Amino acid sequence: MTDITLNEGCWFDGARGIYSGEAIIAEARELGWEWQKEEWEEADFNADSEHYHEAWDGALDYLASLAPEGFWIGPSDSGDFGMWKCEDED
Repeated sequence: MTDITLNEGCWFDGARGIYSGEAIIAEARELGWEWQKEEWEEADFNADSEHYHEAWDGALDYLASLAPEGFWIGPSDSGDFGMWKCEDED
C-alpha cells in the first residue's frame, strides 16, 4: 500500500442518508480495502443489495483502522462522515 494522506473534517454529508454507505465503500476501496467474500459482486455495494450493510460495516472498520493517532474516522453526531480530532473528555 502507498502512503495515504487523509484530510480532517467532513468527507461525506449526512444528507446522503442510506446512500452514504456507497460513498464510504467507494472511498475504502480506493484506499485499499478488499472485501472478503468471494461471492460478492459489484452490485453488492449498492444500497439496494442484500450485502450492502455488511459491506458498509467492513468499509467503516477498514477506514477506522487508517486513522492517525489523535483522530478517529466515522460518522459524527449529525450523521456526516469524515475524520475528526479526538477530544479529551474531562
